[in-house]
Formats: sequence, C-alpha cells, structure tokens
Amino acid sequence: MTFWTAQILGLIGSLLAFTAVQTGSRRKIIGLQLVCCVLWVVQYVLLGAWPGVRFNLRGLARGVVCAYNDRPWARSRLWLALFLACYGAAPLLTWDGPYCLLLGAAMMLTTAALWTRNMRLTRLLFLPSGVRLQPDRRLLYRRRHRGGRLLLLRAGRVAL
Repeated sequence: MTFWTAQILGLIGSLLAFTAVQTGSRRKIIGLQLVCCVLWVVQYVLLGAWPGVRFNLRGLARGVVCAYNDRPWARSRLWLALFLACYGAAPLLTWDGPYCLLLGAAMMLTTAALWTRNMRLTRLLFLPSGVRLQPDRRLLYRRRHRGGRLLLLRAGRVAL
C-alpha cells in the first residue's frame, strides 16, 4: 500500500509541475512548485530514498528563497549563486554518465526561472528544463517486484 501511495503522490506532483508554468502569475508558479516539492519529499520518504529527499528539500528551500527574493533577507544574489553552485556541482558528485549534466543544467535553468520576476523570461527558461526527464540513477529508487523485476519508480524530475 505504501508503494502505491508513494507512486500516486509522485504522479500528482509531476502533473502539477507540468501545469505550473501555464498559470498566469509568478506567485502561482512558485506556490505550485513548493507543493510539488512537498509531495516529492513525502513520496521519497515513503520509499526510503533519502538522496531524493535531500534533493527535494534543497528545491523546497530554493522555492522559499525565490518566493521572497523581494525581501531584504532573500534579496542578495548570493542566494542565487549558492543554488546555482549546488545544482551545478550535484551532477559531478553523483556522476553516473554524461546525462547527469542534463539534470544539473535543467535545475540551474529552473533556479534562474524562479528567481527572475520577468514572466516572459520565466516561461522561456522553463521551456528547456524538460530535459530533466533524463534519469539520474542516483535519485532513482529501485524496488523488487513480486516477479523479481526491478521497477524504476521515478525516471526524472519535472519540477524544481
């Protein structure tokens, strides 16, 4: 039951992520991105996939900082540099082949998209981030099915 609950939560998060950019305001986009991160954190906790939990907690922190980047505590571009550095270094630390660079590049584009207040630029930067559909095997959680097959539960992330 936990397995299927986790799958449903992940699917809902992915569907919300696909539709987030279609909303009309930056506030709604970031709000939906935060909901997606929470759903994915719960999904990975249920699956026991702790690297996925850490990855999505970082995305949650990024979303909160980007949502409030008009406030003095979050206005500094050092936050942007920190998140870009984290997402740029992550593929190198979890290297499993050249496709890992696609995930890092997509996360960096998404970070820039969430940071900016220009909606046209936000949508433009979200466009190529679909490359995150490429799998990052270190984030995948594998579980043996009754028939002995390996099921890949999440082949990639779409949001944040």
